[in-house]
Amino acid sequence: MILTGSTVPGRGQGSVLAGHAPTSARPEGPSRSQAASCPFCETRLSCSTAAHDRVLLQDRLIQVLPDLAPLSPGHLLVASRRHVLSMAQLGAQSLAEIEITLKSLCTELRYAFGEYFLFEHGTSPDASGPCIDHAHIHMLPLATTMSDRLTSALPWRTLLRYESLSLYDDCGYVYLNICNRNYVSSGAFIGSQWIRQQVAIALRRDDWDWCLTRSAGELKKTLEVFERLPLHSFSRDSIMEQGANIHSIYQQSISENE
Repeated sequence: MILTGSTVPGRGQGSVLAGHAPTSARPEGPSRSQAASCPFCETRLSCSTAAHDRVLLQDRLIQVLPDLAPLSPGHLLVASRRHVLSMAQLGAQSLAEIEITLKSLCTELRYAFGEYFLFEHGTSPDASGPCIDHAHIHMLPLATTMSDRLTSALPWRTLLRYESLSLYDDCGYVYLNICNRNYVSSGAFIGSQWIRQQVAIALRRDDWDWCLTRSAGELKKTLEVFERLPLHSFSRDSIMEQGANIHSIYQQSISENE
């Protein structure tokens, strides 16, 4: 079900471009011990040699990693460089910049993996949410397969621009971008790994739990594409320059494995 409008719980009616300073208290960054154990904080990532901890691409705001237990080749996670509970807490200006980067990345990677959708389960500062409290987005190249299922699963509201998600910085929410449309739902409760369950059902898999997912092949194919891309930092322009090469790189990796 899809609703219209931009009402935000606790904020009332207002412009989606409102630039007022946040009124809710911002959570401080993690302690040193928390940063060392957080799966997406650079303190831990810089010390890990695990394949799923490889930072494939990054800029000043976000970093892209392979999913620990990918449900398909090209299943990626986009984590904030700063430890925040949700992407909304980065603010409208940062979200506008991130949107440009992610659009370019999805556009170019579709040649290798397919049409992407984006999903985030944003944590509320005063409530439980996903099992990881560091903001991260699932990028899955299954937009065509998942569109009908996901757009009918929750009471969504449409967002004209991704930066409007900043209005939800003080509450838990679910965010979805699919088929070039932005949706948000702040009233529905979903459990941990909800998106993995939905994708597994659509793919007729029974291993949705990341602890049980049989994904060695998916992870290998994902890493093979990125290993051949000469990018360790990225911007809209650098991604666009690589777009023409991604499809041929992917096809070459498939041929070598046959």
